[in-house]
Amino acid sequence: MNKIKFRRNGVKSLICCALLLSTSCVNEIESEVSPGTIPITFSTTISKVNTKTNGSNFKTGEQIGLFAMISGTAISGNRYIDNLKLECGENNQFIPEETVFYPEGDATLDFISYYPYQKEGIAANNSSLNVAVQTNQSTNDNFSKSDFLIAKKGDIASSNNAVQLKFQHQFAKLRIELLPQDGEDIDEMLLSNPQIAISGFYIQADYDLTDNKLSNYKAKSDIVPFGIWKKEKDKLVGKELIVIPQETSSSDLSFTIDWNGKIYTCPISINSLSSNKQCVISIKALQNASNTLCGIAGEIEDWGELTQEESENSYQISSIHIAALSFKTSDIYQVHQGGQVVAEICKEYLSSASNNLASRAIVVYPVINKQAQLDKGTVLQLLDKAEKVHGGAVNWNVADNTLNYTPGESAPIEVFYIDSKGQIVTEKPEAPATVNVSSYMLRDIRGGQLKTYPIVKIGTQYWMKENLQATTYRDGNTIKKITEFGQGAGYFHSTEQDVYFYSGDVLLADNELAPEQWKVPNMKDWESLTKYINNAAILLETGKWTTNEGGYIATNETGFNAIPYGLYSVKETGTTLVNEGSSAGYWISGESKSTLADKVILLTSLKDDAQLIDSKPKSSALFVRCIKE
Repeated sequence: MNKIKFRRNGVKSLICCALLLSTSCVNEIESEVSPGTIPITFSTTISKVNTKTNGSNFKTGEQIGLFAMISGTAISGNRYIDNLKLECGENNQFIPEETVFYPEGDATLDFISYYPYQKEGIAANNSSLNVAVQTNQSTNDNFSKSDFLIAKKGDIASSNNAVQLKFQHQFAKLRIELLPQDGEDIDEMLLSNPQIAISGFYIQADYDLTDNKLSNYKAKSDIVPFGIWKKEKDKLVGKELIVIPQETSSSDLSFTIDWNGKIYTCPISINSLSSNKQCVISIKALQNASNTLCGIAGEIEDWGELTQEESENSYQISSIHIAALSFKTSDIYQVHQGGQVVAEICKEYLSSASNNLASRAIVVYPVINKQAQLDKGTVLQLLDKAEKVHGGAVNWNVADNTLNYTPGESAPIEVFYIDSKGQIVTEKPEAPATVNVSSYMLRDIRGGQLKTYPIVKIGTQYWMKENLQATTYRDGNTIKKITEFGQGAGYFHSTEQDVYFYSGDVLLADNELAPEQWKVPNMKDWESLTKYINNAAILLETGKWTTNEGGYIATNETGFNAIPYGLYSVKETGTTLVNEGSSAGYWISGESKSTLADKVILLTSLKDDAQLIDSKPKSSALFVRCIKE
């Protein structure tokens, strides 16, 4: 049996930390958002009955993109918010992939939002978005993704008033009607279910978000419409498709219909199609030897609009008081200035043998371009040190996950500021910047459902502080709940503890399990963790762990938060939860996608070491704990 050895240290007192946090009664942060935070939040309501594609609102799981510019500036320049992704959840609430804030002072924002979301966004120094319709619009998903929507709202100041964004269709919709001619029976037509496609339209173009114009049309292709035929008085209706508005000619456009095994063609004469309009195409249907149908462009109708709202605003601050940070929902806070993250406050475990340092600490790091500068940390407080040893410098070696620490000589630092240059300072500057502070959480959005996880920094690694609780893969495909091995890949759910144990087969699937920008840790990730904590397993564990002699209270000084819920395994009596109260097991990913290592990590109170035991994907169910990529 291979082992990664952990040495158990004695329990360190956190009395100093408790006293520190209990002595302050000002600037207390409630719900993990500090006073002074002015977040931009999003929701949507319907303004008209006939709104999006088939008349529904945004569906759960659909995604929009959002740009924001300081009022008066162009989207081709510096963007205050650049292609932020938001996903529709329950009750038409839009969930942003990260928290965004209004700018400080009197600056106002111009918003541009679009649907469907594109990861590529808009290139620098450009204002055009590549747009397209799906060629096969027969499915709900493809039909909806063909509906290109734009909403604009300008000169919005931070306030308690909701911002309303009104979405409009930028593409056109065609509705198709089949009118039986003399000799044709409409019931027989319905039973035969004629298949139809349209030819001659460009399916790709560029859309300029500044002047709302389409250009650079390309890629003509057949388009299959959405819907099911149904009778409506003396005609068949129910088929519709979305097309890019464009100039056409009678020779460009045609319908092709497969009717009772014969192919018919129908030329269409539409001179021009406009955004946010729908055109009814009536086709006179008669099966004859010529295999030709007659098409007539009918009336033009409004397509409808969508409305979006936002709420939840508060006031701003210019100083960050450490006593106000509860660290209840995450071990990391982010400091925002002008909508950008400028600092990261971490409650973390510092270990340096050369400095005889092993202590919980609160450390602040500058952030540049969304990346914490781990070589420029400042120790605000060593939580188990009463003497004047605070204010030290932290310099992490990311390559080998080691700490270079320079001791400080000050009392605990209670407050810090961001100066006019965006730098972290502990003395109040002449003009401190207005900032926002919020907990840094992992936001895992799947199928329109938001699950948040706390994050903890251990060395240079960022870990989930809780085990994964996903019931779907990242793409929304369901993971089966199982009660016995042999029922396929799935998860066991303990309702009493609300914990999830995953069979190894779940991680071997082609679908992604870890949240976006996170991964299931591999062997190197675990080895880096254990090396940093000097093999002291007790530093990872929390709560009471039972032993043959009774039990012990783990220190959990790293904040990893391992709880001994046990694991599912196959015994003589069948599938059983074993080692409850004394162990926690974690899957280790392989070196390539959809693979597992041949070992798993097992923390157990009966050993001073974390065990590396053989992986049994089909007969074991363990926890999944993810690490940031």
